[in-house]
Amino acid sequence: MLVFQALKNREKMGSMLSLGNFDTIAGKKVLTGGSLGLDVKSIIEGTVFPKKLEIEKIEDSLSITNKKSLVFKELSTYVKNLETSASLLKNAAGNKDDIFSKRNVAATMGNGVGADNYISISVKNGAPIENFSIEVQKTAKAKIQQSWAFSSKTDGVTNDPTTPSSGEFNAGIFQINGIDITLDEGDSLSTIQDKINAKSSTTNVSAKILQPDVGQYRLILESNLTGVENAYTLNDPSNVLNNVFTQDPTNNPSLDVQAAQDAVMVYNGSITVTRPSNKITDFIDNITFTLSEETKAGDIINVSVSPDTKSVHDSITQFVENYNVLTMFIQQQDFIAAQKPDKDETNDEKTTRLANLKKDSLVKTIKSNVKNILTQALEGLPDYNTLASIGITFVKKENVVVQENNYTGVLVTDDNKLNSALSDNMEDVKKLFGLNFTSDSANLSIGAKRGTNINVSSLKFDIDVNRAAPEDRVRVTYTSPTDSSPVTINASLTLKNPDDVTQGYNIQGIAGTILENFDFSYTGNGVETINSSITQGFGDKISNYISELNKEEAFTKAQKTLTDSVEKYKKEIEKKNEAMDKEREFLLNKYGKLEALFRELNSTLEFLEAQQQYSTK
Repeated sequence: MLVFQALKNREKMGSMLSLGNFDTIAGKKVLTGGSLGLDVKSIIEGTVFPKKLEIEKIEDSLSITNKKSLVFKELSTYVKNLETSASLLKNAAGNKDDIFSKRNVAATMGNGVGADNYISISVKNGAPIENFSIEVQKTAKAKIQQSWAFSSKTDGVTNDPTTPSSGEFNAGIFQINGIDITLDEGDSLSTIQDKINAKSSTTNVSAKILQPDVGQYRLILESNLTGVENAYTLNDPSNVLNNVFTQDPTNNPSLDVQAAQDAVMVYNGSITVTRPSNKITDFIDNITFTLSEETKAGDIINVSVSPDTKSVHDSITQFVENYNVLTMFIQQQDFIAAQKPDKDETNDEKTTRLANLKKDSLVKTIKSNVKNILTQALEGLPDYNTLASIGITFVKKENVVVQENNYTGVLVTDDNKLNSALSDNMEDVKKLFGLNFTSDSANLSIGAKRGTNINVSSLKFDIDVNRAAPEDRVRVTYTSPTDSSPVTINASLTLKNPDDVTQGYNIQGIAGTILENFDFSYTGNGVETINSSITQGFGDKISNYISELNKEEAFTKAQKTLTDSVEKYKKEIEKKNEAMDKEREFLLNKYGKLEALFRELNSTLEFLEAQQQYSTK
């Protein structure tokens, strides 16, 4: 009965149970759409689809974080550029790149001849600003002598001293500037030249052979250094030179080719400057004079050393440009964040839109603090105390439109006003950007570390190392800028070297006070009252603010947070991919067993069909 029932069912289902088609899932060949019409691939992919959505969401977060990391690196570059331009404008002690110390020099003559025919003048940063005149009365010269003439430079010209020959050398020892030179019998002019030059580094005298007339060779001695004090001396008690360098009024009247001579120039018509060298570096600090030719009587070289206003102008405008680039970049983050998704938006456009820094706390802090610094009026500077006083102002919003966006807080420069300030009041402009500190005691000086909170112009330091409380050994008093009342704060005092009190003390500002992040050097006896004045300009404040951010590793930490997030997302994606692959594997095994059952059923039906055919014969 079972056989016949199976055959009846078989007639309803068809002659065979269909095993479906082969397809690929997760790299494996599988049956899809089996005997019961199952689409295995669709079933498996549908089952793991929620996990794929989770992975895609994390992948989006990964792309956004990667993009945000690049945006943050771009931001840090703009901040660094602002710090660099600010550092050029702060007149920090020992800062060789201090732009306000750069100088131009010009030298002219009234006779139409170029001054560079007579002198070249170079200046370093910090050279005094002045106009003066120069006359070149003498140029420095080295002592030069020549020998009598010889018919050959290779034949022997050195004789046995017992049989001397006029106009030739004798074997033996002579001295140049106290250094022994030994000549041997048979030495040629070339050999003698080589022996003298072998000792040139100690004698400061060189030798060379010239041929003024055909067939006449002369040995030339010349000091390596110019000036009277560098003229060499020959000591020849054994008559080794045999008078070959001695003038003979009849046969050799001009053996002293050139006498040693010092350089002589006259400054402002009254001060005579004499040096052994034509290069004079020690007359005026940071100015080098190189004399090349004597001026004629009555000719004067007019020299002008002036501030390099163009370099200062360019540095200030670069500072403004770097601030604007940073400000506009930060505002761009707001514009990007405000964009609405578009139906045709690509994945890259979506990533860019979502990878903005609008809500980043560090970015907000930088934007706020930098602008607050630049909008201040500086204490202690009566004339130029704001950027506006030299022609740098914050432009109105509607006047700055870039790519259809209105930017706020952007600076614009009035070149005419800036150039006028630089021309008329360079020192005041310098104070507007740099740090200026003076005190009535040489024992107190300001250090390299500085904060940005100074908003007063005078500080009174009351120092007493004998006070019981360490934190009370330095009291600093100033007048409050808000209500003109006296304010006293403390600062720490520590020995620079605990084993050597003579090296002095470090005075450091305390957090939360106007001297936060400031340090001073004190070299007094430990009990002293010192009055000081201080102003801190925009360049110094901006430079120190960003420098402090770097010391706190603000950018490094923020970048690390992003990098850690990237690694976290990568691990999550890897973990979820593994879980999805395992689920696929489980489903493949499950449906594989079902297909195996279908095949077994087909085999049974084939057997029953064969039995039916056999029974009907």
